[in-house]
Amino acid sequence: MGSVSRRFVFGMALLAVVGCGKPSDKWMKNLPETVEARGVVLLDGKPAEGVAIVLAPAEAGGHSAMGLSGSGGAFILKAFPSKDGAVPGTYKVGLTRSEQAASKAKQIDWGEDAAHAAASPATSTVQNTLPAQYAEAAKSGLTLTIPPEGASDLKIEIKSAP
Repeated sequence: MGSVSRRFVFGMALLAVVGCGKPSDKWMKNLPETVEARGVVLLDGKPAEGVAIVLAPAEAGGHSAMGLSGSGGAFILKAFPSKDGAVPGTYKVGLTRSEQAASKAKQIDWGEDAAHAAASPATSTVQNTLPAQYAEAAKSGLTLTIPPEGASDLKIEIKSAP
């Protein structure tokens, strides 16, 4: 999947978590303290690039965080669009890695218009290339703790075959 598609998927997910609109000074002042939260995603022991990371608070009242792994599987988490880092706490982790797959359009019997049928366009679908069990934070079985002092060595390890 191209970087534009990844950015679009990540951007839409970020909007879903934090909402949209221009923050006011009052809103900015009321945001909770965030700390550094960076690390690496490993798939079968190897760095995994292009993984969208969604952290859901393990307890009610917490704040979600998101990230996208880049080169070498490295990620930086962000709880708010205007502030780097994540709020300290324990989180359930959801992971997806999307890839755009082209597929042939369903063949239709066009009768005498066979030339038109042969020229039918291909369709494109987006699919998650990680095991489905990791897609939902509540069901993945993965947890991550952001300590009060922050962390630059977080590690999320997953396997391609559960």
